[in-house]
Amino acid sequence: MFFLTRNYMDWYKISVSQPIDWTLIRANISAVHWYHLSRNPCIKWEHIASCCDLPWDWDGISCHENITFEIIKENPDKPWNPTFVSCNPNITYDVVRNNRQYRWDWSALSLNESITLQDISNNSHEPWDGENLSARYDLTWAFVIANEWISWDYEYIIGYRCLDSEGC
Repeated sequence: MFFLTRNYMDWYKISVSQPIDWTLIRANISAVHWYHLSRNPCIKWEHIASCCDLPWDWDGISCHENITFEIIKENPDKPWNPTFVSCNPNITYDVVRNNRQYRWDWSALSLNESITLQDISNNSHEPWDGENLSARYDLTWAFVIANEWISWDYEYIIGYRCLDSEGC
């Protein structure tokens, strides 16, 4: 069983802290939580590109809020993770529609709230994932009823979700 040690928690805090102490990071590369550091809001593409010798976590970078699809397209040599790119908050349906050649993960796109319910409803020809759509925070009963073509996970929606407009 894994227990969180003080050392683990200290490095987690350092990895998510703002501002980032790059001297401390470079002196303790093996202790850094690279997934969390790679997702740290202070990190910009310029940091990653100029510190390419560091062991960045490309899953974390792929879904980072400061990473745009333009950056991804301009750097095809990087190990982008299509699932995490599909979760990136900068990915909208317009980006997907205009970049069909990219290997989109439709399960992840179905959870991406930058893709609106209206986008989903207007594009029923796409392979949306009903299970993941069922877990979206912005889901309403009106949307479920209006979009019966989706393979909804009704057990999850009824058992675990509160879609009542008046609250639970």
